Amino acid sequence: MSDPTLLAARLDSGLSERRPEEPVAEAVCRLCVEILGADGGYIAVGDGPEPDGPVYATDERATRIADLELALGEGPAHTTLDEGRGLAGDTTAGLAVDLATVSARWPLFLPAAISAVGQVRVHVLPLVHRHRRLGVLTTYYSEGAGPRADRPSARALADRAGEALVAQDDGGAGDVVADEAHEARAAVDRATGMVVGQLGIPASAALAVLRARAFADDETVLAVAREVLARRLVFDDRHPRGSR
Repeated sequence: MSDPTLLAARLDSGLSERRPEEPVAEAVCRLCVEILGADGGYIAVGDGPEPDGPVYATDERATRIADLELALGEGPAHTTLDEGRGLAGDTTAGLAVDLATVSARWPLFLPAAISAVGQVRVHVLPLVHRHRRLGVLTTYYSEGAGPRADRPSARALADRAGEALVAQDDGGAGDVVADEAHEARAAVDRATGMVVGQLGIPASAALAVLRARAFADDETVLAVAREVLARRLVFDDRHPRGSR
């Protein structure tokens, strides 16, 4: 059994040696991946039922997992945030799933993720500070592998990671960490509003249109949203899937 205090101390030690030019979120993600023995991972912020988007990802496969969750609106990070796992009174410490063995839970995300990154094992840990959700730490592992930590130790590491993210903003609830991701969410929200006006459909359906276009084009939802905001991509009755 791993020692929760030892893992947190390793994170603190690594952060103390961080290069000044390396963002704290990048260092936290990199170190957590190393400490847990993961192949890669990402940090995404979000205090609602779904992540706003990745703040930092260690590699292309981690980026792809994050982008697919955002584009399809489902997946382990969404479930972790939506169900409030890791908050006060919940000891489940996030989710651990083998993409190859989970069949019906995320019917859109699973086949797309397996096609994009293979049959990996995904662990999602909520990042929480003083009972407030900051986002998630998602790590992935080759088939048959898993974290070099038991659940309590991994949970303690994630708690320390959340504290480190907030500390860079002088305790101000992590606004500096969240700025980029919240700006991305705002762009998606504005683009969703434009699609509502163009197609005359509810906001939930307009967001689904953006996500479908992103998935079809192998793009992020943010990239599609920026095309809409720049009026390079327009949805109308003649082109409900969008035209450039």
